[in-house]
Parts: sequence; structure tokens; C-alpha cells
Amino acid sequence: MEIKVNSNELAKKLEQVTKVVATKSAIPILSDVLMETRGNVMLLTTSDSEVWLSVKCPLLGDFDGSKFCVNAHDLLELVKNLNDREVTISIDEKSKQMLCDYGNGNFSMPYDNASEFPMPNMENENNSSVIVDGNQIMKAIELTSFAVGNSTIRPIMNGIHFDFSESGMVASATNTHKVAIYKNKNIKYDGRIEFTMPKKPSVVLMSILSSTEGEIKISFGASSISINNTNFKLSARLLEGRFFDCESLTEVIKPINVTIDKVSILQALKRVMPMTDEMSNLVVMFFEQGQVTVTADNAVFGKSASETVKCDCDTELRIGFKCSDLIELFKNIDDNNIVMEMINAMGGAVIYASSTYTRDEYVSLISSSTIEQSLNG
Repeated sequence: MEIKVNSNELAKKLEQVTKVVATKSAIPILSDVLMETRGNVMLLTTSDSEVWLSVKCPLLGDFDGSKFCVNAHDLLELVKNLNDREVTISIDEKSKQMLCDYGNGNFSMPYDNASEFPMPNMENENNSSVIVDGNQIMKAIELTSFAVGNSTIRPIMNGIHFDFSESGMVASATNTHKVAIYKNKNIKYDGRIEFTMPKKPSVVLMSILSSTEGEIKISFGASSISINNTNFKLSARLLEGRFFDCESLTEVIKPINVTIDKVSILQALKRVMPMTDEMSNLVVMFFEQGQVTVTADNAVFGKSASETVKCDCDTELRIGFKCSDLIELFKNIDDNNIVMEMINAMGGAVIYASSTYTRDEYVSLISSSTIEQSLNG
């Protein structure tokens, strides 16, 4: 049987599903994409044994009954440069080859039996589910994923924690050095359900949702989750364990409150960062009346840098931060002005937007480094 498909459509869908494929896999079939025709669409499915993603690709006609696997990255490389052509795909069962003809050229590659492809064994259908706006979930992942950890000791930190309740949705992430919390009171759930999704499926989902409009259905299981709408389905295993109470970290009593221009402070940090110590990446911020001085010092190589930026501040405070983490937090604030709340040199900083989000809607936190560490190199 022949299958006809537009090369641009096929390439676009392959780019989505190949994000799941592991760079190196001990199981060869997990390097493949499962291709299955269902009328006028082809279902493309990939997996790394922990995450499964299926997306629909439109076909140029009705083609039922074909089901086979081919190397996902190889097919993407071959298709993505065909520049909006009709591609005819056929299967040669004798030679075990998939043949692709695109008018003035063709290519072939071996295929594997679809029966060898491992499908998820995740029963979510009888468990709780919630229907939400996909853009809101995408925003939650976008605002928190930078704070996800990478720990072998505490794997529960290696994902984004979602908490749905009658009062709304809370998404949070932390690697113990930085924290991000996003709240949406418009997403309500009758009761309470919470889970921690690993970073990989979270980032893959964000990529899918960036090109998908409308609502999505999230179905919860004891150890797995499935998210779908009419165009895709993502299934993933969840992280086990109790997630840390991130909100308790952002409670600042009698804070020192500073408002600073985002562009100015980011530029200053980027200019002084090359002079930081390579191990600590430490910058020291000295807040005083109407300004902050950002300094970096590398005593081993005799390098240093200092820059002063205007800010709304009326209290003196000297505090140190890891520069790359601070830049990351600032970049994630979608506002011209950033608010920093601090208690003392040891307490870290709570950071949030001046106007786009309230402190209750989106807040991040970074732990501080001691001044002694900076002075001693």
C-alpha cells in the first residue's frame, strides 16, 4: 500500500516526537518512530520507556492498515529538507525496506515490525481527570522548569510539582538553591490531587502546547499521567516521593524591599560574570541609598569587576549570589521592573515582577552565598 503525505507536515510532526527519543538507547526499537495510518491521518509515536508521545499527521487521502517502525532521527533528517513536496511512502516486505519517492528523487531505509514497539501500560481511564486550558499549563512549565533539580540523592526534586485543588493550581520546582512557584486560581479541581512530573515530559509537553490551541485533558494515575487532546497524547511515569513545601521558603518577615530595572541589572550581571571565580560563580551586591553595586572577584587570576546600577532602595545590605542562577531568575521575570525581598546577607532573596504578576501569582527565590566565601576566593 502507498501512503501520500506532505513533506512539511511530516517533518513538523517528526520534530515534535523525536524530542522524546533518547540519544543513546540499549533497546534499538526505542530509536524508532511507530507509524500507523488511520484513515486520513498517520499516528506517529515515540518512547524512551518512561515517556510516550503520539501526534497526528494529516495524509493526502485515506490510507488504512499500514503499521511499521523506522529510525526517527534518520527519517527526520531525510524529510526536513524536501521543501513542501508530496511524498509517497511504500513498504517492501521482501526487502524489509520503506521506500519514499518525492518526484525527482527517492530514498529507502529499513523498517522494523510494529509489534516490537513497546506501548505504555498505564491505566488512567478510571482515575481522576481535569480539563484545563493548554496555554495555562504551558505557562506554568515555562515559569518553573528552570528551577528543576538534577539530583541522584533526591530524585523527587527532578521535576515540576503540580497541585490542583478547589482554590486553584500551584506549580512549583526547586533544586534547593533556587525555587519557582506559579499559581493560577482559575484552574479549579473538586477535591485535591497532586503529582510531580519529571522535567523531560514537562519540557516536551511545553513544546507541544506551544503549537496547540484549546483545552487538554489531564488524567491522573497512582504512578503515571496522560495528557491529550484531539491532536496528541503524552503519557509519562511520575516521580515518587513527597515534594518539598516550596511556599514556606518564600515567607519573608520584615523584608528589605528593592525595585530595580530588569534590563540594567541583567546587563551589569552579564558584564561582571566573566570575572567571577570559576568554582563559585559568585557576585556580591551592595545595596545602599538609590543604587546597587555589583562586584565580582577572582583572586587566583587577579581579575575583578564592579558596576553600579540605580534602584529604589533606602537600606544598606551586602549579599552574595551565584551569578548564573541570578541571571536565570531575572530573565524569567516578564516585567520591566523586578522586586527583590531580602532579610539579611544569609537569607537569600525572594524575586517577583513589579506589575505583570503579583507576588501571590508568581515568585522565585534564590539562596545567598556568604560574603566570607567571596572574600576568601
